Amino acid sequence: MRTSLWSGGLECAAAVALPEAAPPRLTAYDARSGEHAVRLREARAAGGAPAVAGA
Repeated sequence: MRTSLWSGGLECAAAVALPEAAPPRLTAYDARSGEHAVRLREARAAGGAPAVAGA
């Protein structure tokens, strides 16, 4: 039982730490200036339905 608690705790810590180790481009993404976000905002402002992949 103790082994499973320790391994679960370590897995949890790794799951939290891994996104922080992601490439800087991923962690520095800004939804206000992202290419896709800007296009989507412009489409919504124009009153047109935004093009959504797979829809």
